[in-house]
Amino acid sequence: MTAFASRSNFKGSTDNLVSFCGEGVEKIAATRFEIRETDFWPAQNMEILFLQRYSFENTN
Repeated sequence: MTAFASRSNFKGSTDNLVSFCGEGVEKIAATRFEIRETDFWPAQNMEILFLQRYSFENTN
């Protein structure tokens, strides 16, 4: 069994930041990362933090 995660509803921007812990992380595109594991059973829930930059300009 191969485990994978998808962020299909979150369109990434190269200005945004992502934070998570993982081994063997590979950056496969400007806004995409991939971890491939076989027979993976997580010890706990995966926690991923997405930070979107906020522009203080034009905040009328």
